[in-house]
Parts: sequence; C-alpha cells; structure tokens
Amino acid sequence: MTKLRDSRRGSSGAGGVIGIVLLLAVLVWIAAVLILPHMNMTNQEALSHRDAMHQIAREMDLHQGDAETILVPRFDGSLNIYMNRRDFENVPYPDRDEVAAAISDMWCRQVLPFLLPAVHFRDVQTGSTLVTRGCLFQSSPDITGNYSGTVHNNTANMDSTFEVQLVKTTNGVRGCMQVAMPLVGTGPVSGTLSDRSLVVDLAAPDVRIRFDGSRVGHSITGHYTVTSNGQTGTFTLHQDAPRVKIGFDPSNCPR
Repeated sequence: MTKLRDSRRGSSGAGGVIGIVLLLAVLVWIAAVLILPHMNMTNQEALSHRDAMHQIAREMDLHQGDAETILVPRFDGSLNIYMNRRDFENVPYPDRDEVAAAISDMWCRQVLPFLLPAVHFRDVQTGSTLVTRGCLFQSSPDITGNYSGTVHNNTANMDSTFEVQLVKTTNGVRGCMQVAMPLVGTGPVSGTLSDRSLVVDLAAPDVRIRFDGSRVGHSITGHYTVTSNGQTGTFTLHQDAPRVKIGFDPSNCPR
C-alpha cells in the first residue's frame, strides 16, 4: 500500500511540474506576441526577407505613383507598410481588399505563423492603420482578373507580350488568351488551380500549349510546352485588375 501511495504521489507531482511548464510556456508566448510586434528586425535579420520586400516594393510602385513606400519588418515576423493615404484610398474600393491581399500574400508566405504576424498598411504621415491582414489565415488572392505579361520561346529565342482573362470556376479556371506576333497562342484556355499552382491548356485550331505556373500575390510565373511540336518557353503575368468585363464569356474568345 505504501509503495502504491508513493507511486501516485510521484505521478501527481510529475503532472504538476508539466502543468507549470506548460503554463510558463503559454505566458512566454503571450508576452512575445504582445512585445515583439513593437520591435524592429535588425538589418541582418531583414536581409533574409529581402526578396519578398523587393517584390512588395515593385507591387506598391504600381499603386503609389511617385510617393515613397517605407517597409519596416518587425521582430515577430510582421511587416509595417507606410504609404500615402490618398494613394491607398484612390484604389477603387472593390479592388482595395484584393490589392492588400496580394501584397500580404507576398510577405506571409515566407514567415512563420507562430507569433501571429500580420501586414499593417499605415499612413506615412500619421502612422495610423489603414488596413491589417493577419498571416495565420492568409490565403492566395482570387485568380479571377485581367492579366498582362511577357512570354519567351526558348526554342526559337523569341519574345512577345500577351494578355489573359481568367475566371475561377467550380473545377478550376477558364479564360481567353491573346499572344502578340511573332509568337502564336490565341484562343480559349482552361485548367486546374491548386493553392499556388496553376496548370492551363490552350486549345487553338493551329496549336496546343500547356502552361504550368505558380502564383505569388498578383503575379504568375512559370514555363510552357507547345504539345504539338515540343517547343518550350517561360512566361510572366501580372494582374492588372481583379475582375473581368461584365458579360465576359470564356467560351467565345477571339481567335
């Protein structure tokens, strides 16, 4: 009986120690979540995020005009974006959330969610918050929209521009593509969408092409293969507007 009581006391004591350790860990985590967002990253730490910051700066240039954007990464993995309030409010309201989502996607995909980081858009004059996007539940922006970009044919060593209109469907994406000469590839496209991966096929009377790309923010980059003759190439697209024209019909594309 004495041995049994001692065993129970030992188990109870071990459980108490584990409970105290877990409580201390939670308190440390709460303190970190509350304190670290107010501390800037060191220059050395910020270097590990420079690719994402360059991407965000380029995206902000499209919406900011000549105004300067200031990016300040925080110790918890958050990012403060200081921008001109007027430029932010000049973005049409239906598009504003999509722009914020795309820029947040560029940052959030490369930071750990443990300390609940977020992207804060702030007025450069007052520091007041314009909008905040948390990284924990960050999802990729809607694929629907008008895109423009460049395409390079590796086999023929030729470049061209092209435009794409994409609409998200229940089973993937559909749309239209127009490629400028000297390359070809104008017609309807359809394919599959899985988180950041996009695979679409163009079926025109004179050519069949498969595009395999990945999305970050409002940009899509990847490679393609002309399945009818084996030629290969690369492409880059950027979303110009997060919507298509009213009445757009992907089954009636220009050819």
